[in-house]
Amino acid sequence: MAAVVVDRHGHLVYFARMDGASPVTVRMSICKSQTALDVKRDTVEQREFPDKINTNYFKFCSPTCTVISGEVLLKAKDGTVVGACGTSGRAPLGSMGDEELARIGVRAFESSEAFSL
Repeated sequence: MAAVVVDRHGHLVYFARMDGASPVTVRMSICKSQTALDVKRDTVEQREFPDKINTNYFKFCSPTCTVISGEVLLKAKDGTVVGACGTSGRAPLGSMGDEELARIGVRAFESSEAFSL
């Protein structure tokens, strides 16, 4: 399992991984957070997004874009995007488990002092 939080510019703010997390799990958590920022959508909204556009969009924009679940935008109280959380490797639940964990991270952010900024 790996978890990443990036700021609104995509710069790393927080990173954690469990012992034994594979390199691909680490890279995927980073890609997921970047994708959320790039397309300004959470996992739930991204499920329909590729169907609305040519899927080559992702290959054209960035080789790291992904539509695999596990990314959630972080927003301030006024709705401004302040960052994103990406998680990967939550077995055996797969990508839905990743999304659930990312949402837990968002709830922690919303209860912090940073959320009131």
